[in-house]
Amino acid sequence: MMNWENLFVLGDGETPVAVTATEGVPAQEGAAEGPAQAQSSASGMSTIIMMLAIMVVMFFFMSRSNRKRQRQREDMLKQLTKGTLVATNSGMFGTIVEVREDSFMIEVAPKVIIEFSKAAVAVRRDAEDGQAKSNSLEDKK
Repeated sequence: MMNWENLFVLGDGETPVAVTATEGVPAQEGAAEGPAQAQSSASGMSTIIMMLAIMVVMFFFMSRSNRKRQRQREDMLKQLTKGTLVATNSGMFGTIVEVREDSFMIEVAPKVIIEFSKAAVAVRRDAEDGQAKSNSLEDKK
């Protein structure tokens, strides 16, 4: 026989479910949530897999574009020779008078020669029109 003090109406309001007064947990909890919990964990796992796949694809495209940009810059630095007009990151404009292993000697004014690191050269400039030849994103738009 059931104690009517422990009987409460839960869920849809039509079917009474017995709840123990001390625990406050429905007596049929384990049977009702078993399949739903398994389905929930499966959909959660597929969501995690999709998120990881998206992050891998984004990483691939980002690293690929960075490598391409770095390769273009290295090619530009290899093509710089004596007599090439350049602009540095600091805004100095000049002509290369000597190419060293890791630096350039650049003439920024008549008889003023300054040594710059190869990393300091930002762009190569054309001799005819003085326009910069850059690898920056603004030039590619």
